[in-house]
Amino acid sequence: MKLLKILGLIFAVLAAIAMGFAALLPNSYVVERSILVNTPPEVVFELVTDFSQYKKWNVWALEAKNAKLSIKGIPMQVGHTWSWESEQMGKGSFSIKKADFGKSMEGELKFSAPMDIVAQDVWQFVPEGNGTRVIWTNTGSCPFPTMRFFGLFAEGLLGHDFDKSLVALKSLAENS
Repeated sequence: MKLLKILGLIFAVLAAIAMGFAALLPNSYVVERSILVNTPPEVVFELVTDFSQYKKWNVWALEAKNAKLSIKGIPMQVGHTWSWESEQMGKGSFSIKKADFGKSMEGELKFSAPMDIVAQDVWQFVPEGNGTRVIWTNTGSCPFPTMRFFGLFAEGLLGHDFDKSLVALKSLAENS
């Protein structure tokens, strides 16, 4: 019985330390990447805002071979939505919330499984020289306590996939 009390006390102390550490972590995260694409802004904008194009450049769409995918709405328009359900990606959707042709797009990313997460994607298409600087920013909140730890690793978890997707997007845009 004494051993159980000691183990319970150790567990309680460790849990309190973890909760205290989580309370000190940021309540949001930001991951941003950019790439210079040698095409006009309109070309890249169309590839990013037409979800039927995602299987050609988006890492997650390329890896979702056995996913149930659904695309609704009009490409490049508010309400255009890409939904998925798969073992590796869970269940979620991405919808255009605001679009300024050739300049920017704001979207909402929602996961409903394995847990509820909402994040925002902002894409900017900035003329630079003879090309376009494509800037992809993903932001989200990190509710206390468990998602606070995600914020610590968001850059490492998402950044590499952003880089791979942007390189594929650049190649597709420049060769189409």
